[in-house]
Amino acid sequence: MSLSFCRRAMREMRKKLTSSLFTSQGINAALELERTGVQLLAVSEEVLSEAENQLDTLLISQYIDVEDSNVLKISEWQDIVTDLEKAFNTPSKKFIIRTAGVYPSLKVVISGYKQTVDSVRKKLEDYLCQNAPVDETLEVKSKAIVKFIEEHNKNAWSDKVKDTVNVSFKDKAICLSGIRVYVKDCMDLFQNLISSTSFDILRVSKPGGKKFFKEKEAMCVEEVLRQTGCVVHLVEKDDQTVQAMEIAVQKGFGSDGKSNQQHNHPTFSTQNQHRRIQSTDGSDRVQTKEGLTIILMKGNIQDATTQVVVNTVGLDLLLHSGAVSNAILKAAGPRLQDLIKEQEAAGSAAAGAVIITDGCNLKSKLVFHTIAPKWDQGKGAAQKLLSGIVEECLVAAEQQKLVSMTFPAIGTGNLGFPKDLVASLMLDEVLKFSSKKKHKHLKDVVFILHPGDPGTIQAFNDEFNKRFTTKSATLGAQKQCLLSRLKLDFYSQLLDSSSSSAMYEIKIAGVVVQAITGDITKETTDVIVNSSNSSFSLKSGVSKAILDAAGPTVETECQQLGKSLYP
Repeated sequence: MSLSFCRRAMREMRKKLTSSLFTSQGINAALELERTGVQLLAVSEEVLSEAENQLDTLLISQYIDVEDSNVLKISEWQDIVTDLEKAFNTPSKKFIIRTAGVYPSLKVVISGYKQTVDSVRKKLEDYLCQNAPVDETLEVKSKAIVKFIEEHNKNAWSDKVKDTVNVSFKDKAICLSGIRVYVKDCMDLFQNLISSTSFDILRVSKPGGKKFFKEKEAMCVEEVLRQTGCVVHLVEKDDQTVQAMEIAVQKGFGSDGKSNQQHNHPTFSTQNQHRRIQSTDGSDRVQTKEGLTIILMKGNIQDATTQVVVNTVGLDLLLHSGAVSNAILKAAGPRLQDLIKEQEAAGSAAAGAVIITDGCNLKSKLVFHTIAPKWDQGKGAAQKLLSGIVEECLVAAEQQKLVSMTFPAIGTGNLGFPKDLVASLMLDEVLKFSSKKKHKHLKDVVFILHPGDPGTIQAFNDEFNKRFTTKSATLGAQKQCLLSRLKLDFYSQLLDSSSSSAMYEIKIAGVVVQAITGDITKETTDVIVNSSNSSFSLKSGVSKAILDAAGPTVETECQQLGKSLYP
């Protein structure tokens, strides 16, 4: 294709755009296409302003968040884009589609005439939403219902979910995963199956009933299924009893008893139900009630060992210009600068943006480069942008399935944010994330503060103590820790790991209290307690088992006691 032909085509495009946008509307202005952009020319400042307003009225860019970047790689997506381009391929309806940023901050950008962009955005947004992968869980009130749907009503759902949705059955839940449009249909299907399955409980209180059903379980279940098409699930009441006993022991003595959980480091609760954890490395640690650990420590950001480290960078994306970014650049190597500059071409360099790159030579797998604003004395949106940056970093770490991440004190250096405001804001966002977001992967959030910045260290320490330390702990954290250790020594936990039976056991000042599944007649304690009637002649349940095992002598003695106490 000759250069003269290209120039002629460009001139024709310029003329059509000028006519469509300005001349047809009586505006004496024109567009000049250059290699690096577009110039707007007009006969006066007044006309130029009118032309700019016209552009703002007619042209627009809209953004769509991409939940799953793989959707953009399938042929169906390309077909939809091609079809839309053909449908709106006229000078007055032109638009372009591009992507900006990297996952999980990836966006589809549609630019062009407003009316066209609105229509195209709706179609693309619907497609991206319907084709994103999702996980859904349906809670079911009984294990028997789950078993019935899974094993005996399979014909109602197996063909409809084949090759489209993954279905897994839990004790009291049905889990669905796959593309949203298919999962939604399956959700409706399984909800109907659950609601249409009748369920009831039969409690057998007759003497010998439990033994009969345990011995004849297979026959009873199979016969009921054969004759009625119903599934019977026998519930072992002993398990429920032990669980109830465990709850009662915990209510009476706190959480110092032990079941099957490993003992952690000494901790004490705060007024917010978060736990301050004793550490041996000089750091402050708090575990939120949802299980997220927040760590405050002094150190160098470039030495972070978490899976991702957060960096701060200016709009020019030059890493050598800030203290934090320069330290990270020196440790990571020059390739880090090349990686972040590649994102500039994608239009990612905007205040509040988060750009994700490889960690290069750092100990961290990834780097989240944040473009934070300068402090505006609280007069603008700087504080809101900083909050959004922290939130986006946390969400991105969870979406990337990362376990740990490290933050510096973003904005406390050259950007001029008040140190106490940053400490409060960042901890706010972490706690909001912990309480509101369903985080399955992110476990540790670390704040690394440079040892040469005592003001920031003090601000974060003050905020930490204010939020996570009770009044008594503030007056004497060492005293609380000592009391915690003494308490653990006093209530020493014991667990019979060699036994296969379920057991909850606690030792209180030398007295052992146990809740255990087993046969009371096999106990080797000095005394066992029986429950009977007023004449000691009850021959059912526990009393029957004890009297049968003890023999006729004990039974005769019981009868004599009954007559003497209640003649």
